[in-house]
Amino acid sequence: MREFVGPRDDERFRRFESLDIQALKELTLPFRGKERKFKVGLGVFNLFNHFNPRDVQNDLDSSRFGQFFNGPNRTYRGKFVFGF
Repeated sequence: MREFVGPRDDERFRRFESLDIQALKELTLPFRGKERKFKVGLGVFNLFNHFNPRDVQNDLDSSRFGQFFNGPNRTYRGKFVFGF
């Protein structure tokens, strides 16, 4: 049996807000007599570092019951794309 504490759907996760941006630059390099194209770029995820929790403390005996945790921080990623 599912016994809920309080009214159903009274407490929910916050709205997910994230701005991600990526930029790629296409380059060519000579390789074995042919020109090969590839792309180099940078990506930034969660640009404004908004707290987007993935977990909630759902143990009723915990002093932190109902608090949110595990929000990813701003992340930078490099990117290489090779064409064949």
